[in-house]
Amino acid sequence: MANTRRRWQQRTEPSETWGKHRQKCLLGGGLLLAAGLYAFGGVWPRWLRGIALAAFLLPVGVLDYRYGMIFDRLLLPMALTGLALFGSRSLSEILGSVALGSVILLFLRWATRGGVGGGDIKFMAALGCWFPWPMILWTLLLAFVAGGMVAAALLVSGQRHRRDAIPFGPFLAGSALAVFLLGDGLTAWYRGFFYG
Repeated sequence: MANTRRRWQQRTEPSETWGKHRQKCLLGGGLLLAAGLYAFGGVWPRWLRGIALAAFLLPVGVLDYRYGMIFDRLLLPMALTGLALFGSRSLSEILGSVALGSVILLFLRWATRGGVGGGDIKFMAALGCWFPWPMILWTLLLAFVAGGMVAAALLVSGQRHRRDAIPFGPFLAGSALAVFLLGDGLTAWYRGFFYG
């Protein structure tokens, strides 16, 4: 029993693994990055903004997969960096994007009685600082499709059971990166497909 408890604590307390100093450096570095990008926001090309986004998405996805948690220490610098890079949007557009994704996941959390984690909701709010609302919808759609396909495959193969938790953060992170790379193309395809 003691060994089981120790293993559970190691799994749910990654701060011991990561180290408190690394977390502080990550938070401080993210805030410095956000301040620097804000100071020189107009000169950053799209590919460099993509690298900055990927630098946040990769640890969010990996840590959620590994520990089942998404840390605020990553999400705050991510949100501030998004605001610094895409600050030309109006406040109402930013708030609309932040609210859209997080409210959809908050409703799903309520409807599934906790099936969606609080970290996923905050992650979508941080993505709202990067993306306009159509890209938020695309991110959610792709994440639901990918997550559903993987969950179905795991259930059919017997590797997971119906009540087992599957981290959603990696699907959100992968979908967000795909939408950043293909966002304009997805919207053009959608308009062409449905509106000819």
